[in-house]
Amino acid sequence: MRTTRALPLWFCAALALPSIAQTADPLEASLRPQVTADGIPENIWVTDSMAKVQPNATPGSIRFADLSAARNEYESFQIHLRAGDAPLEISVSISDFVNAHTPDRIPANLNVAVLREAYLTVTTVSDLNGISGLVPDALVPGTDPYFHETRNGFPLRVPANETRSIWVDVYIPPKTPSGYYLATVTLNDGSKLLAKVPVRLAVWSFDLPATASLKSAFGMGYPSFGYAAYGDYKGVAKYPGSKGSSEDALALMHAAAASFFLDHRVTVSGVILQPTYPARQWKFFDQVYGPLLNGQAQTQLAGAKLTSLSYPNGKGENTTDLKDYASHFASKSWLSRFFVYQCDEPPAGCAWPTILSGANAVHAAAPEVKTLVTTTIAAARKNGVLDSIDILVPVVDYMHPMDGESQRASYDDWLKDPRKELWWYQSCDEHISCENGTPGPQTTWPSYMVDASPVRNRIFQWLAFAYRVQGELYYQVDVWGDDPWDHLYYAGGNGDGALYYPGTPAKIGGSTPIPVASIRLKLIRDGMEDYEYLAALAKAGQSEIADRAIASFITNAFTFKDDPAALRAAREQLGTALHKIGLTSGKTSSVSAAR
Repeated sequence: MRTTRALPLWFCAALALPSIAQTADPLEASLRPQVTADGIPENIWVTDSMAKVQPNATPGSIRFADLSAARNEYESFQIHLRAGDAPLEISVSISDFVNAHTPDRIPANLNVAVLREAYLTVTTVSDLNGISGLVPDALVPGTDPYFHETRNGFPLRVPANETRSIWVDVYIPPKTPSGYYLATVTLNDGSKLLAKVPVRLAVWSFDLPATASLKSAFGMGYPSFGYAAYGDYKGVAKYPGSKGSSEDALALMHAAAASFFLDHRVTVSGVILQPTYPARQWKFFDQVYGPLLNGQAQTQLAGAKLTSLSYPNGKGENTTDLKDYASHFASKSWLSRFFVYQCDEPPAGCAWPTILSGANAVHAAAPEVKTLVTTTIAAARKNGVLDSIDILVPVVDYMHPMDGESQRASYDDWLKDPRKELWWYQSCDEHISCENGTPGPQTTWPSYMVDASPVRNRIFQWLAFAYRVQGELYYQVDVWGDDPWDHLYYAGGNGDGALYYPGTPAKIGGSTPIPVASIRLKLIRDGMEDYEYLAALAKAGQSEIADRAIASFITNAFTFKDDPAALRAAREQLGTALHKIGLTSGKTSSVSAAR
C-alpha cells in the first residue's frame, strides 16, 4: 500500500499548467512542467548516460534529470556525489513517474533500476584517445530483476574527498500515454536526508519494437559464466534448476545471459553450448532455447527474440547433424535466422578453397541455411568464393579505409540477391594496430573499450544505418581474465570481448549468479534504440530527416563529433519528428500505463 506524501514545491507548481485537453500535442511547450533544483547541495550533480565520471571528478552544474524517450524504450541518467572531509553512505529511493496533467503513472518498482557504478583499473589505454585510472563500467544492482535477491549495490559508500556515481535506468512501458512525467530521487546519508533530485521525462507518441531491427550476432564462451560463478565443471551443477547436471546448468546459464542481452537489444547468437546435446534431443533444446527464439523468454521487453543463431557443431561437416538442425528449425519457423560461421578472417582463419568446399557442402545438405564469412567482397571475389557466401562481414575499417574511399557501393549488385546480407564488425584495428599491438593513432573509430568515450561506445549503430549495413557481429561477450572486476585488458584493449561482468554471490551478494551490465552495454543498447529511430523515419518516408540528423555530427566511420551534446541533439531531432508523425497518424495512446 502506498502512503500519501507531501509533494515538493517544484512538483506542485508543475500541476498548475494548462490542461492537456486544450492541446492536441501532450508535449506542447506550454505544458512542459518547470523544474528547479533549489536546495540541492553543490556536491550532487546529474548527467545523462553520455558521461564517464571518475572518482577524482569535481561537481558539475546540472542538478536535475531531463529525459525524452519513446514507449518501449530505456532511458538512463546518472547522479554523482562528491564527499567532503567525511565519507558518505548513500541510500537511494525513487518515486513513481507521474504524468503532470493526468492520473497516468509509470510505477518505479516495475520500471526503474537503480545501480551502483563500479570502476575498472585502466593502466594501459586502449588507444591514444583513452582515459586511464579508475573508469566506471560495471553496474551493480541493489535488487536484481531476475531472482529478486538483495545484492550489494547499496548503500553506496563515498570515500572522503572522492566522487561516486549512481546509474538509473528508466523503462517506458508500451501504452504509456505521451506526455510529461515527473519523479523524485531521494538521497540519504544514513538517516540524514541529503537531497531530493527532480526528474522530468517527456514520453514521445511512438513505440520501439521489442526485437531489434538491426540484426546482431555476439559470441559467448562455453563455460565462462559458469566457471566464473562456481569454479569448475562439477561446481556448475549447483545452479538453480539444473537438477545436479553441469551440462544442463551451463545451458540454463547461457539462456539466462542471452535473455539479459535481449533486454539490451543484442542477440547472443552463440548461445547454444559447444559441444551441445545431440541434435535429436530437441525436447530439452526447445525448453531452454525455444523461448529466446519465440519471444517468450523472461525479458522486460515482452516478445523480444533472437535475431540470429549460430550453428554450434562446427562448419557443417557433419551433414546428418546439420540436416537435423535445419529440419527442426524449419518446423519451428526459426530457419531464416540460422547460419553457419563458415570462416573467420581468411586466409588466417582458413584457406580460401576450404570456404568453397565447406559452403557448398552446407548448401547441398541444407539449402536454406546461410553461410557467414568475415571478409570483404573484393577478397571473396578475387578468391572465387563470393557466390558461396550468404553473409559477408567486413571490418568497419575495410568498409571505409581511413586512407581511401567508402567501399559500400561495391556490395550493391551482390545484395540484389535477396538471400545475401551485409554485416560488419569492429576488430582490434579500431583501437590498436593489429599487426604490432601498438596503440592506435589519435583518430576516432567506434569502439567498445572501457576507456573509450561514450559517443564511441554508442555510434556504431548510427553508422550501420548510414552505411546501409544489415547486421553486427561481435566475437565474444565474456573474455574475462583472473579478476574481470579489476582488469579487462585483452587484445590491446580494455574490455575487448567482455561486455558484461560475472555477478557472482562472492562479488555482488545474493545466492544466485547473474549477469551484471557494463556501461558500454547500456550505450550499445542506446545505439540500437537510436537505430530504431532512424529506421522508423525511413519506413515513414522521412529518410531525409534521418540523413540530416546523421550529417549533423557524422562525416564517415572514422570522422564524427566525439561530443555527447551533438549525438543528443541529433536524437532529439529524430524523436521530435517521430512524435509528430505519431500524433498525425492518431497513434497517441489514451490507455493508462499499469499502475
